[in-house]
Amino acid sequence: MNTLLVFMVGIVSLFAGKYLFRFWFNPISIYAVIWGTELILYELRLIRYYDLSIYTWIIILSAFVCFLVGLLTIYLGRKLNPSSVVATVCSLNESSFAFDKNRFLHVLIYGFALIGIVGAIQHWSVLFNMFGSLPNIFLNAPTIYMMRVQGRIHGVVPYLCTFLYVSVFLSGVYTGKSGKWHPGTILAFGGVILEELANVARAGMLFVFLEFFTVVLLCRIGQSKGSKVRAANKKLVLAVSTLFILLACFATMIKSARTVMERFKSASRSLSKLDENLVVSPTIYLYFSSPVGVLNKYFEKEEENTMWGENTFLPIYNFVSKTGVIKHPPFYQKGYFVPMWTNTGTYLREVHADFGYVGVFLVPYLLGLGIAFFWYRYFHFRQMYDLVFLVYFLLILYFSFSVMITRLGIWWISMVILLCVIHIIERKKVTKGISVDRSCP
Repeated sequence: MNTLLVFMVGIVSLFAGKYLFRFWFNPISIYAVIWGTELILYELRLIRYYDLSIYTWIIILSAFVCFLVGLLTIYLGRKLNPSSVVATVCSLNESSFAFDKNRFLHVLIYGFALIGIVGAIQHWSVLFNMFGSLPNIFLNAPTIYMMRVQGRIHGVVPYLCTFLYVSVFLSGVYTGKSGKWHPGTILAFGGVILEELANVARAGMLFVFLEFFTVVLLCRIGQSKGSKVRAANKKLVLAVSTLFILLACFATMIKSARTVMERFKSASRSLSKLDENLVVSPTIYLYFSSPVGVLNKYFEKEEENTMWGENTFLPIYNFVSKTGVIKHPPFYQKGYFVPMWTNTGTYLREVHADFGYVGVFLVPYLLGLGIAFFWYRYFHFRQMYDLVFLVYFLLILYFSFSVMITRLGIWWISMVILLCVIHIIERKKVTKGISVDRSCP
């Protein structure tokens, strides 16, 4: 029954999103697909999860409604005030985003990718000093993972690899605008894979793929549907699909290195048969279904004590803690038995821990408000500043099923670097007398 209701709400949301935002790819559809998929996976009970309480269902539904209200606030504001700067959505002008002919952009794509790769290589050098050889590093992958979790790997230059995410964003702009694959994209993705292998982690791969995919898609939306555009779109779909498969293979390699074999006592017989599957596994199912179970258990216990905004602004707290003013907050959240031990409990668990029930309702509302505002501004003005904020707000939405992605320093730092870089690019365009037409046709 619950599965049917979730499915019906999802279908209605898809059509509502298409009506309000003109495209199938829109904030409402994204939220509905992500959360609908997670809830349906949970209700499939391939792991013998506990039932979600009525209270948890109400919290999830209320957060979705608040998100919709945030979107509708901007949507209705446009209707009531036609002269608003976000009142009109127009098609992409060929003169907008004249970045494909900007040599400085190419220098930035390659330059940031190389800086990030240097960071990844430096990380690997630390591991070689600790374990002596590449085979020893892979054999000790579970140990490296635990050392990273506990903060016991020292000597790595922090956040140097963040420049890889900046390179990917800029290459996504080039690819989306020109319809051509930029060689720097492979360089940047290769750096991310190298860094994540050193971290024995996978979150960065998912982050960078979603970032690139979203940038390319937003830059392609609105372009005229000529034969050249359709041909370019087909090539891009093939290229992005290949990139996804490549990342999935490396993510599988990391999964295999971290745990030799998965044994879930609470798994159903159907899920247990996936043990020998290379890509789909009980762990993957657990990652994409268990967070709502953790959220349910979190509200049942309500025993966590965190500082105000500790999860949402974790990188800031980490920085301040180095001065000794406050205690260094734990990077990983408390785990719960659901009946598997896991610790990610959706962004709702974290904003509630940070701000109480005000956060559960206010944060989704502000998220919807921000996404809608920058969505309409971007499709009206086609400014790079708006694209950056829109993409990074959408990244919060993508990861909302699991964590509040602002916990990661790469979210904050890469966004700030991008805004600074775009400011420099815009100034160079003005200095050279390049005019960018942002008017609607």
